[in-house]
Amino acid sequence: MRQPVQRLCADADTLYYASGSIIKSYSPADGSSREIWRGGLLTDTDKLKSFSSRAIIALAVQNGVLASVGEDKMLRVFDLKSGKLESERETTKRPSCVIFADDRDVLVADKFGDVYSFPIHGQSSSFEPRVTNLPKTKEQRKADKKARREQKDQETKEEEGDKADDKEDEEEPVKDSAGQLHLPILGHVSILTDMLVSDGRIITADRDEHIRVSQYSKAYIVDNFLLAHEAFVTSLLLVGDVLISGGGDDFLAVWDWRQGKLLGQISLEEPMAMAKCEVPTVAKLEHGEDSLFMQLEGIAGIFVLALATDVLGSSGWRRVGSDVYLDFAVSRSTLYCSRVEGPPLEAWQIDGTIHSVESLNQAADMQVESIDFNIPVRSDMRKRTFDEKRRTEDEAVKDSKRRSDEDLTGDDKRVK
Repeated sequence: MRQPVQRLCADADTLYYASGSIIKSYSPADGSSREIWRGGLLTDTDKLKSFSSRAIIALAVQNGVLASVGEDKMLRVFDLKSGKLESERETTKRPSCVIFADDRDVLVADKFGDVYSFPIHGQSSSFEPRVTNLPKTKEQRKADKKARREQKDQETKEEEGDKADDKEDEEEPVKDSAGQLHLPILGHVSILTDMLVSDGRIITADRDEHIRVSQYSKAYIVDNFLLAHEAFVTSLLLVGDVLISGGGDDFLAVWDWRQGKLLGQISLEEPMAMAKCEVPTVAKLEHGEDSLFMQLEGIAGIFVLALATDVLGSSGWRRVGSDVYLDFAVSRSTLYCSRVEGPPLEAWQIDGTIHSVESLNQAADMQVESIDFNIPVRSDMRKRTFDEKRRTEDEAVKDSKRRSDEDLTGDDKRVK
């Protein structure tokens, strides 16, 4: 069975994609494709695990450096020019996101809401960590608890013990291959879903509808909280000077993130009508060629919005593709999508023309199609969708009433 391409990322010139634990690259300029990384030989322990336990979770690329995190809890950094593995570090918890902070540091978030900073080239990081004590040993913790029991009553001891345990969990360090300890630079109470770095600030979002803007060098200093979402936040995107966020709401929020001000909302009524869904979940947002690209979880296609100079003035959503995609990435004028079945990748030309990608067709069974932005969106789509919904609800009520009448009739017969 073919392993699908589960993760994509791209820079201006190259597409990078991961299939299982294998990472490859494709260059549209010359049609070349090469393998960057393949999971090494299995140890006795690894043989007990499934292939998916070593799959790549997230990719990030910047200035000729590629970073990946996987189910094996490993952060790997590759020098794309030399094709060599630059560094490799193990995290204590399953990572969920990886980005580059600058030319020196890479940030990794885990599913527990903590963010760690690692040096790209193995040198000391530019991050200034908050002053904190290293975790105590097991013996030290036991001694402390015993002292508290002798000094305070049982109720006070339990409360302080819980607080101490929470603090130790919050500041659990990560030790890299060089033996260096890395403490979290910041943390969220719930699962951290996305993060960005811009102008010396780190922007993070979580499952509790919170967006936080913190100083990167001193992440314990919070500049702003961006609070407008009523549901969880899943994706963040910077477009020029504004931040766009999306999640479980029926809109995208547009922010002046530096001032902590909500500028407005981009309605998702059109995509919801096209997808015939009531509650969308934004899986991913991307930006390229003056267009906004959005993927809805479990919904076929990628939704494209041509951006106006004023982002809030943008209108006219289009849907590209007919499959439910695993991931997508944008490189210059090309939209790449990964599929669950059939050929693993599809390439769509954003400018409306078709370009040859024969080498990628051979490398990954690529299919190339063209986006036609001239196809109008049916104006009656939303009305028809709600009419169909109303008819379905009426039929459900009638069916329920009919079954209830049949049950009553059956009871009468049994009584007789």
